[in-house]
Amino acid sequence: MSVTHKDTLITLLKQIMPLIHEKLIEIDNHNGWIKLPENLVDMLIQWKFNWWQYYENEKLLKSIGSTLLLNNDEARELFENTSMDEIYKEYGDLLDSVDEITLPDESEQKGCLQEFNSSNEKKKAELIQPICKMVLGVLSTIFNYLALMIHGRTMCQLVADAKSGDDNAYRCAVQIDRSVLRLEYFQDRLMRAQFAGDQDFLDKLSYRLKAPILQSKIRYKTLMLTFAILEDDGFLLNLPHNELLDICEQVGVYGKEHGVEDVGHIRKRLKDYKKHQRNSKYF
Repeated sequence: MSVTHKDTLITLLKQIMPLIHEKLIEIDNHNGWIKLPENLVDMLIQWKFNWWQYYENEKLLKSIGSTLLLNNDEARELFENTSMDEIYKEYGDLLDSVDEITLPDESEQKGCLQEFNSSNEKKKAELIQPICKMVLGVLSTIFNYLALMIHGRTMCQLVADAKSGDDNAYRCAVQIDRSVLRLEYFQDRLMRAQFAGDQDFLDKLSYRLKAPILQSKIRYKTLMLTFAILEDDGFLLNLPHNELLDICEQVGVYGKEHGVEDVGHIRKRLKDYKKHQRNSKYF
């Protein structure tokens, strides 16, 4: 991984981890579930935000996440005519120019929905476009990283493994995001289990369907998710522990502010992360 890529990722983490920290607290407060405002759920259903389709195309999923702050034309220009290092640099510069990334609160969402409902079709198309990108990017990215944190594989990897015949990957993907059941392979596998009387598969699937995303409250959850993001970008396990501690301090998820300055502690947390992935019930 290039220095430019790493610097851009650190800049992104600085922006998004405070927001993610709040969301993880909300998940804890909702007993391990992601709970969305009812009006947003209605919009997801009405306008068919099919984010689960992106689990079958990891490159596309990541490109959506990395262009949340760009409109479609800007994103297309960036990816079609720019080298990857330049993309990371430009994206990093863009992030540096943003004071804070925030999601609209419930009252703002209601205002947007009212404006949307009172608009003509052309205006509706203009209003829905950035919302689509935000929803697709945020939901698919969060689920993707939560899967890696909890099960040791991203949603993209779980879906790919499930399609290769790994029933455990199938069930783990369902636990993280039930919407994968709308993918063609997942529907076919469920039908096959139904008519084959595959009681073992159905019992284990039932357990995952009922299980919350996070099954227990644990310490350092934001740190664990940071590890997952760093791992997904390919350099978590190759970083010296002192550099990993420095990155986590920069991001604000570990270090002096948390009363920890010892590299030994970050090494222990990294072992905890791997332990949790081997035993997803820990989460």
